[in-house]
Amino acid sequence: MPPLPTGPGKGRYIIRSRNDDKSLADFLLDAGKDPAIEVIDTIGPAGKPHTIVAEMSADTARSLEQRFNSTNQLIIEPDRPLSLFQ
Repeated sequence: MPPLPTGPGKGRYIIRSRNDDKSLADFLLDAGKDPAIEVIDTIGPAGKPHTIVAEMSADTARSLEQRFNSTNQLIIEPDRPLSLFQ
């Protein structure tokens, strides 16, 4: 997985579970209360998303990455456009 960018600029990030849907659901509730994180979309069945698309500063994303690495329950990575021929 490529390293997350650094700095104050905003970007979109994908947050997903490492097989712990409860952790993702808990994060989604907390993210809704955090003004530094804007949830753009959820992907998955209604009420049981497996992926969150969120906008935040690169510094916030790095902080979340450190937190997620310590618990080993969630993954964060930059949201990149999909392309058929890369």
